[in-house]
Amino acid sequence: MELKNIIFDLDGTLLSSNQIPLEQTVEFLKDLQKKGIRITFASGRSHILIRNTATFITPNLPVISSNGALVYDFASEKPVHIKPIDNKVIPAIMQMLLEFQETFYFYTDKKVFAFTHELDSAKILSTRSQIVGIDLIENNYIVNKFEKALDFDFKQHTITKILLVTKNREKVPFLAKQLDQIQDINYVSSMTFALDIMQKDVNKAYGLKVLVDNYNLDPEKTMVFGDADNDVEIFQSVKWPVALVNGTDLAKKNAKFITEYDNNHNGIYFFLKKFLAT
Repeated sequence: MELKNIIFDLDGTLLSSNQIPLEQTVEFLKDLQKKGIRITFASGRSHILIRNTATFITPNLPVISSNGALVYDFASEKPVHIKPIDNKVIPAIMQMLLEFQETFYFYTDKKVFAFTHELDSAKILSTRSQIVGIDLIENNYIVNKFEKALDFDFKQHTITKILLVTKNREKVPFLAKQLDQIQDINYVSSMTFALDIMQKDVNKAYGLKVLVDNYNLDPEKTMVFGDADNDVEIFQSVKWPVALVNGTDLAKKNAKFITEYDNNHNGIYFFLKKFLAT
């Protein structure tokens, strides 16, 4: 067995529906770390919203955040690589966001800025990761009324991702078609009600390459767990891609393995226990 690295998506994968990792899985992963297996995360979340998970399991490598746009090292508290959205394309994205009046979030290298008609809904998204209290106090997660977007000076920030959230899931394909008209961006659905917008060619596999080039990570000795469409590229980049049984059809189609149990029933634990016993 040449497994040396395991990378986990968070929402729908390592985290249960209660937005925390299950204890049995956490203890098993800590034991694997003691045996020399390196663990880290690859998520659509900002590194700010990954921090809480890192209190349960300390990553051995920098985390891949914002779908690969920002690779962040919690050990040094510094980003090791950033691929921001080009300022030249942001006005076109902004025009679309303002036209369709949907909640959206700017993920930057330092903060998350939410713009919404319903302030509570923005706070709900952050409380799912159980960090809203400290991050609101420390001003890392800033919730704004939608109209404030007109005053937001994006040129003063390094924007790694824009998250577009809609109440109407059936509207997502329509919104995606609007994004198709904008050049030099990449977008993906990480949740059924949302679209993640990044710079062109940015995805989790892009973030993985940073670890390959700088942290001696061999894709042929690496396993990745995920559940959504934004895991496809990183699945295609490692030897052992594993989709959670609760994952999307596209994620499962691109996985080599599918877990027997879902993220609420220790799917990762049971898969790894069986896999490592063979």
